[in-house]
Amino acid sequence: MIWIDYEKCTNCKKCLHCPQGVFEDVGYIIVANPEYCNGCCYCVQVCEVEAVHVDEC
Repeated sequence: MIWIDYEKCTNCKKCLHCPQGVFEDVGYIIVANPEYCNGCCYCVQVCEVEAVHVDEC
């Protein structure tokens, strides 16, 4: 499972560069395509405020 802690998220948009296309910007970042997540943890690694969480990471 992948989710965003919106209390921590600064909307920096770094996770939008996810190679799998999991996230989208709709004025704020959402997990639009969770089924595309392959557990690579790119988003977790680029999030400077630890707002993105992936169960496999």
